[in-house]
Amino acid sequence: MDLAPLHVLLLGIPQEPWDYSTPRRGARFKHDIAFWDAVVSRDGILVGVDAEGSIRGWDTTTGRRLYHRAVVSKADGPKRLTCSPDGRFVAISSRDVEPSVVIVLSLATAKEVRRVDLCTSPVFSPDGAVLAAADGGRIRRWSMK
Repeated sequence: MDLAPLHVLLLGIPQEPWDYSTPRRGARFKHDIAFWDAVVSRDGILVGVDAEGSIRGWDTTTGRRLYHRAVVSKADGPKRLTCSPDGRFVAISSRDVEPSVVIVLSLATAKEVRRVDLCTSPVFSPDGAVLAAADGGRIRRWSMK
């Protein structure tokens, strides 16, 4: 059994033959500050939340910045991002296990569409119609229609 593909998947070790003589360069997404988290939507929007609490979005095809706006306070600590599978929303939540505010933004505009208090680990349904999150002893859900 050839384990080379498994090494690529798990360890990032490339299998031969690869041509290393030609550098591969992807689009660069300029920023001047460290990021807490980043995600790419199914339709090619790269979204990042930076260490200042701002959300930034880029078109991965053109590299053009779509938006940059403050969303949370730097004092709120590191955040994580969750994209809806339908490409309409991105949820910003705390990396901590303690429930906190979950903010849902439009992926296209970065405008807030919903805010949910005292939740953690947000997840969207496959069609993006429902947001669910834990609040300690139970799972709560909200319509995103």
